[in-house]
Amino acid sequence: MQRGVDLVTSAWLQDKQNEINDTATASHKETYQSRNGELRGLADIWYQQNKEWAEDPAHEGYSRNHGVYSVIGAAANDGNKKAEGIAGDQ
Repeated sequence: MQRGVDLVTSAWLQDKQNEINDTATASHKETYQSRNGELRGLADIWYQQNKEWAEDPAHEGYSRNHGVYSVIGAAANDGNKKAEGIAGDQ
C-alpha cells in the first residue's frame, strides 16, 4: 500500500513541478519582452538626444544602424550581473 501512495505522491509532485516550471517560463518570457521594449525606448531617447555624436564615424558602434541598441542592452546586462553579485550582501 505504501508503494502505491509513494507512486501517486511522486506523480503529483512531478505534475506540480512541471506546472511551476511552465508558469515561471511564461513569466520570464513576459519580463524579457517587457524589458526589451523598455530598453528599445531608452535607446530611442538616447539616440535622439545624441544623434550627431552617435553618427560621427569616430564613435563607431553607437549609430542607429550599428549598435546603439546592443550597447544599451549590454549595459543593462552588465548591471544585472553586478546586482546579482551584491544581492547577498544586502
